[in-house]
Amino acid sequence: LAALVTFSSGQTPTASATPFKPTPPAPRPDAATRAQIAAASQCITRFPQSAKCYAVRGQLYYRASIILSPNTVKAREMIHQHPDMIAAIADLTKAISIEPTSAEFYYIRGNIYAGSSRTDILILAVSDYSKSITLNGNDLKAYRGRATVNRELKRYDDALVDYDVLMLRNDTDTSPTGRLQREWIMFARARTFVDSGRVDDAIKAFTEISAAFPKDSTALWERGVLFHKSGNRTAAETDFRKVHAMSSNKAKVEKDLAGLGVVLTGLSSASAVPVSASAGSRVLFHDEFADNRNGWDTGNLPGSMVNSIANGVYVVETNAIYSYAAWLDAAKAPSIDQSKDFTVEAKLKI
Repeated sequence: LAALVTFSSGQTPTASATPFKPTPPAPRPDAATRAQIAAASQCITRFPQSAKCYAVRGQLYYRASIILSPNTVKAREMIHQHPDMIAAIADLTKAISIEPTSAEFYYIRGNIYAGSSRTDILILAVSDYSKSITLNGNDLKAYRGRATVNRELKRYDDALVDYDVLMLRNDTDTSPTGRLQREWIMFARARTFVDSGRVDDAIKAFTEISAAFPKDSTALWERGVLFHKSGNRTAAETDFRKVHAMSSNKAKVEKDLAGLGVVLTGLSSASAVPVSASAGSRVLFHDEFADNRNGWDTGNLPGSMVNSIANGVYVVETNAIYSYAAWLDAAKAPSIDQSKDFTVEAKLKI
């Protein structure tokens, strides 16, 4: 986020805002990644027994093999044949041979294996996550990785065991990070119940999410869909009406309901007004990042992100499969009535 973040009410952008003009996406060059790989190779040349140098280069090779691919789905299917993927696994295997008690290196290699969609390679990911947990059971990111892969493998009971561990470990964390992670865990757990056909358990799980995060209508919608599909139309209608009342884009909710074959009577159909249709916006929040007076998250969360503020720029760095990038201090965040329309503008450099 470079130099500017503005939240404003109403529908008209602030006078200083530059209109966004979409342009066709350019090919994603990997020149920077190749330069980083070369630098990591120099590190290995200078320090041939540095497990860290191998681990860093391995992650860069993995990035080159899949993250920069224009078609990630196809890349996941064929990644085991990609020379960069092969090099990535070789580097992490070398790092593990140098430091065989490093939970972090097993976790990283597990992430690389998890980049594939092939069952046999995903099983290797589970094995590495399990080894990481054995070496360091206090690091929860390996539990997250293992649960995600087991869910993809349709090993739902195994995934649910890890989600329960994550729920238990996260229960007392009241920080913004903890709250966001808890919401992610609860949704992943509820959707695993859906995937496994355990409808009653899924409904109970979505009910728990709705109680914990009452301003998030997603759990109500997903619970309503389950009620609808199971024939409990009264309960479904109750949830759908709540979602409709909470939404600032009622037309979209009505369209989604129509897609389910649901028509609710007596709804207020006031939909979101196009941005250009009204005037008189009022700025609720503005930040040019001269300092961190507004309490943006900064610091290093290992394996997830590094955030900092310097020279009028909020820098967000992340390279993890599971990560939340940034948030405001709850006490200083702008007070926005989410049942009404508002505009968010930001200048970004990627």
